[in-house]
Amino acid sequence: MSAILAACHASTPRTTEPPPPAPSAPGVASTASTPPPVASVPPVPSGSASPAPSPSEYTVAKQRLVLRSDETSCTLTVDPSGANVLLKLDVAPPCYLLTWQHPRPPKGDSGAISLGDAGDPLAYRFPDLGNAIGVAVIGDTVPKSHDDDRLAELRARGYRCRGSIQGALLSPGKARLAKKRDQVGLFCVETSIELKEMWLATHE
Repeated sequence: MSAILAACHASTPRTTEPPPPAPSAPGVASTASTPPPVASVPPVPSGSASPAPSPSEYTVAKQRLVLRSDETSCTLTVDPSGANVLLKLDVAPPCYLLTWQHPRPPKGDSGAISLGDAGDPLAYRFPDLGNAIGVAVIGDTVPKSHDDDRLAELRARGYRCRGSIQGALLSPGKARLAKKRDQVGLFCVETSIELKEMWLATHE
């Protein structure tokens, strides 16, 4: 009988529990697969202005322009004939240089001559200003009279809109700013402006 019990005991498989994981040594991270925490991103307030853009470089009639917009101010550096001219704009950031959104129009009735192509800075040569070339920068908050559903819709579509406009006039060897047109409407990079607005922005 004892021989039979011994044979049964030998044929029964043994089950063993897996050993507990060894504790990590001090200063050594555990190798257990723990998902990393997900960083929370604060939502962008609805209807807020676009963030300040990075410095942008342009060329107008072989003159190099650099627009810089930081937290407190906007500057336009012009390189006429190799001499840098720094213009401190009167519009608050973020600021944007207006560009042609469509093929430029032909010569206007005022005698102004359009320069550049789609994607280039919106620029006109004005014979009545000694053939100076005018460009325009927009900045400042949009006035309350234009802060409506249309503005909210434009911003939802990614349009960069501001409330004031200031022209800059480029001549051989020099550059100067025109007077800012303060809080006069709604200006967006993606919709650009007509020649009439450009004339007002560049003629004091």
